[in-house]
Amino acid sequence: MLDMQHVFASSWSARAGLPINLSMSCFLGLLGSSITAGQGVGGADHTYIKQFMDWLNHVMPPRGLNGRNLNQITHTQTDLLAEDGRRRRGGSKGAHGEDRGKGGGSGHELLAVQQQQWWRRSLRSSAQPSEHEFLNGAIPVRMTRGSVKGPLGHREPLQFPLIYSRAAGQGSPRRELERLLRKVLNLPSNPAVVLVNMFAMGPSHRKYWYTAERDFMEFATYYSLPAVSLKSAVLPSAYVGGAEEMSLGGIFNGGLNHPGRGGHVVIAEVLITLCTALVQQPVDGWNWTDEGRGKWGYVATEPGKTIRFKVNTQLAGSRSEEHLDAPIVLQIAHLQSYRGMSTAKLSCVSGCTCTSETIDAFSSRIVSLTAMKDIRVSQHPECVIELQSGGPSPAALRTERDHSSGSGHTNDSRGDSGDRQAAQGHKFKLMGVVVGEEPGARAGNVEYVRQESHNLWQRVRNTAGRLLVSLRLHLLRLH
Repeated sequence: MLDMQHVFASSWSARAGLPINLSMSCFLGLLGSSITAGQGVGGADHTYIKQFMDWLNHVMPPRGLNGRNLNQITHTQTDLLAEDGRRRRGGSKGAHGEDRGKGGGSGHELLAVQQQQWWRRSLRSSAQPSEHEFLNGAIPVRMTRGSVKGPLGHREPLQFPLIYSRAAGQGSPRRELERLLRKVLNLPSNPAVVLVNMFAMGPSHRKYWYTAERDFMEFATYYSLPAVSLKSAVLPSAYVGGAEEMSLGGIFNGGLNHPGRGGHVVIAEVLITLCTALVQQPVDGWNWTDEGRGKWGYVATEPGKTIRFKVNTQLAGSRSEEHLDAPIVLQIAHLQSYRGMSTAKLSCVSGCTCTSETIDAFSSRIVSLTAMKDIRVSQHPECVIELQSGGPSPAALRTERDHSSGSGHTNDSRGDSGDRQAAQGHKFKLMGVVVGEEPGARAGNVEYVRQESHNLWQRVRNTAGRLLVSLRLHLLRLH
C-alpha cells in the first residue's frame, strides 16, 4: 500500500531519532470530531493521540540536532495548546451543542486563527528538539459543508510526515470526508495517512455492521490507506464475554457516543501495534522493501544469505491423533519473474521437520507475479524455517545466454530486477508464508488453479485463432 510505505518511513525516522511533527486531524460525520478533542475522557490530555505520542517519545525519542528547528513543542507548549483547545470549546453553543467559538465565529475559523498564532510562536523558538510533536486539529462541532476547508487550508504549507484522520460518524453523505482525504493526500509534504475508525455504540445499537465504517473503508481501499478499527478490536471479544477491560462498559464509560478512557487506550495500542509491526528487525543480506511498487518483502541480491522465520504449524482445536501426526502444507510466497532471478534453498532447522527444497524464482513466462511453493512440514508450535539465497537456475542461465546473444526476449525487466547483481541473476524476494490447516494435505491450490487457468486460456486462444482462420476461408469461398 502506498501510504503504508510512508508510515514505514516515518517509523524508521522516529527510530533513528529524527524529530517528527504529527498532525492529528479529526473530521467526523454526525458526531464531528469530539472524540479526538477529548470529549468523554476529560480533555485532550487523556486522548489516544496523547498516549500514542507519550509512547513514541519514550521508545523513540529524537536525538539532538544542530541548528534551528521551526516546529518546536515542549511539554509546557503542549499544555498551553490543550488549554487553548479547552478554552475554545468553552465558547457559545448552538442549538444542537455545536461550538461556534467566542465572538460568534465558527469553530473552524477560530481554530485557524489560533493555529496561525501558534505557528508564529513556533517560528520564534530556537530550542533544540526534545520531543516528537503533534498538532491536535480536532474540531468539536458537527461536520457541515465547508467545515473541513478552513483548518486544512492553513496547514497546507506545513510539512507533516504522518497524519491520522479519524472517522466515526453516522451521517450521510460521505463527500466531505472523501474531499478531506483527497486534499490531505495532495499536500506538498506527501504525508502518510492512517484512517482511524471509531465506534459509536448508541447510534449503532451495539451492532457490528450498523455503522458508517463500511463507507469509510471504501475510501481506504480506493486510496490505499492503512486503517485501524475500534469495533474490530473490541466487539468480537465483548460479544462473547471476554476480558472486562474489553467489554462495552469498559470501553464506552464516556457515554454512548464517545468511547471513554478505556476505548482511547485500545486505539492507542492498536496504532502502536501498526507502527511497531512495520519496523522490521534488520536481517543481514535481506532488505525489507517494497521496491517502490507497494509489494513488501525481504529481498536478497547475493547468494549465500540466510533468513530464518518462526511459524506455528500446530493445528488448533480438538484433533485426533491421526490428524495431529499428519503433516500440513506450508506455502512460501515469493516473486517469480523472467529476468535476473535466482534460487533459494528452504529447510527446517528447529521444531518441525521437512524435506529440503530448492525454490526457483525464474519463470519462462513474460510476467512478474507472486508464486507459491508448497512444502510439507510436521506440526509444531515453534517451527523454524531457514531460507538461503542461491544462484540462478540452469533455465535462468539459458535464458540469459539467449537474451545476450539476441535470440531471446528483449523486454525490460519492468523494474523487478533490482540492482546490478539482481539483474545478473541473484535476486530472490520472499513475500510471505501461508500455513495450511488441512492435515495430510499434499499441495495447496493456488498454483494448481493458476496453471490450469493459464492452460485453459492458451487452449481458448488457439481455438479462437483456428475459428478465425476458418471464418476467413469461408468468406473467401463466398466471394
